[in-house]
Amino acid sequence: MGYILLLRAINVGGRNRVVMAELKQQLADLGFTQVISYINSGNLIFNSTLDRHQTRHTIQNMFQDFYDFELPFALISVTDFRQEYENLPGWWFLDNFYRQNILFFLPAYFDTKPFELMEPAGERIHFGNLAVYWAVLDEMTYKRSSYVKITGDAFYKQVTIRNLNTLKKLYELSENY
Repeated sequence: MGYILLLRAINVGGRNRVVMAELKQQLADLGFTQVISYINSGNLIFNSTLDRHQTRHTIQNMFQDFYDFELPFALISVTDFRQEYENLPGWWFLDNFYRQNILFFLPAYFDTKPFELMEPAGERIHFGNLAVYWAVLDEMTYKRSSYVKITGDAFYKQVTIRNLNTLKKLYELSENY
C-alpha cells in the first residue's frame, strides 16, 4: 500500500534537522519501497507491505533509534489522500487567494473546534477527514485571520501544515502508488 508521510516541525531555523536523503535510506532499510521525498520539509511517499498500524509503529521505532528529538508525523494512505484531494470544493482551486494552507491532523486528533468557534471574514475553510483546508483572500485579512489566531493554541501543535503548491505536488507524485 502507498503512504504519504508528513513530518512536523523539522528543518526549521536549524532545529530538528533531518536530512531527507538519509531518511529515505532509513525507510528503504526498513523494507519500504519506491521511497521518494519532496523538498526539505518532511514530505515522503513510499510503498509498504505492512498495514497502517504496523507501518506507523515501525516508523516510530526507527525515529526513536535515530533521532534525539521527537518527530511527530501524519501517515496517510495514498488512496485516502487522493480521494480527499479529488473531493475538495471547487473554490479551493481558484487562484484568487492570498494564501492557502492545509493543516493535516496528527494521529488521533480531529478537533476542529478552534476553527468552528471563529467567524472568518475573508476566509474560506473546508473540514476534510485528513485536514483543515484554509484559504484567505488578502494580506490584511491574513494578519487577523483564524489561522494566525490558532498559532498559539494547542490545536496548532496537533497538525502539520503544508501549502497549496506542496499539496498539488504530493498529489502529482502519488499517482503511481
